[in-house]
Amino acid sequence: MEKRKRDFQVSVVVTVRNEAATIGRLLVALEKQSRKPDEVILVDGGSSDKTVQKIKDFSGELSVRTIAIGRVNRAKGRNIGIKAATSDVIVVTDGGCTPQPKWLQRLIRPLIQERVDAVAGYYQVRTKSAWQQAVAPFVAVLPERFNPETFLPSSRSLAFTKKTWKEIGGYNEQMDNCEDLDFASKLKKTGGMVVEPEAKVEWELAGNFKEFFWQIFGYALGDMEGWYWPHVVKIATIFGRYVLFYFYPVLFLGYIVLFPLAKHWRGVSKPKAWLYLPLVQLVADGGVMSGALSGMFIWFRRKLAW
Repeated sequence: MEKRKRDFQVSVVVTVRNEAATIGRLLVALEKQSRKPDEVILVDGGSSDKTVQKIKDFSGELSVRTIAIGRVNRAKGRNIGIKAATSDVIVVTDGGCTPQPKWLQRLIRPLIQERVDAVAGYYQVRTKSAWQQAVAPFVAVLPERFNPETFLPSSRSLAFTKKTWKEIGGYNEQMDNCEDLDFASKLKKTGGMVVEPEAKVEWELAGNFKEFFWQIFGYALGDMEGWYWPHVVKIATIFGRYVLFYFYPVLFLGYIVLFPLAKHWRGVSKPKAWLYLPLVQLVADGGVMSGALSGMFIWFRRKLAW
């Protein structure tokens, strides 16, 4: 199998919106990479804070380009950034993420060693507080549940060739949520995606229950909007549970107390986090069901339009 040249160029593409609090940390982390990117393209989707000014004030040696495109969804922002990239190898991550020092080196290594279409890295959440420990199992693949065979990466840690991006049609710009899941599914279907679990970025979690609800809402909406069957089935089981609870209310108490504890105990060590789990489960279920109903409405509306 033909190997790629070791001197190929790499473009890191990041979509941002209102990331003034985190963008500096991301740029510093990219500059400290053991293998530095040849260019960094930051696509700003209509920030109303000082994100763009923070990027301009960055004084590092990275080659940084900012593309301000107004308020568009992440899918369109990613496609614009990738199209503007001058490199044949594209690496994507998100605002709010902090790559570990060897992230880029490890992520692109399979692209150097053999001709693969894409490399899926791993993202891990910061769980310093009890709240973060309680929320993490609901929004991330924790290390003890990580399975390279079934792992479907987000675009927080992903590398692919520009050629492959074109061939699969890029990110679906009609999807406002879960566009990265849809894109990763297409990459996986090519049969040329490998997983590099040591290519890690650290990811910031939602700061409160309201943010967590809307995060889960967006995930479920995107799952239904894109009709991603594995998640659609899981969503259907949640609706099924609450139909059962309507007829047997006593089951609800056992479910809301025992189910999250039994399911997530391995990822929770702080006593206070155990107390959060039942409420987090309830908020998550509400976010899933309301997001799924919204996603179904969008899906059917598009079907009727066709």
